[in-house]
Amino acid sequence: MVTFNVDLFLTKIRNRQILQTLPGAINLVSNAGATIAKGIDLSIKARPVAALRLTGDDARSAGAASLLRRLISQAVKPATI
Repeated sequence: MVTFNVDLFLTKIRNRQILQTLPGAINLVSNAGATIAKGIDLSIKARPVAALRLTGDDARSAGAASLLRRLISQAVKPATI
């Protein structure tokens, strides 16, 4: 017996907020703008004989937040004197 399972997903979020932890244990809620996440989950299960069960799973996802990318790039810029 062999079972396949495939799940595709697409998530769109507007006005997302994220929690940032700054040095000195300061927490700050920031806007991340729009976020899009998409991906696929794969699963296969096989039982060739009663005493043997084989399974395999894989998941792939990709996401991007428009404002979050700008915040990160600003945070990692070296300080200028």
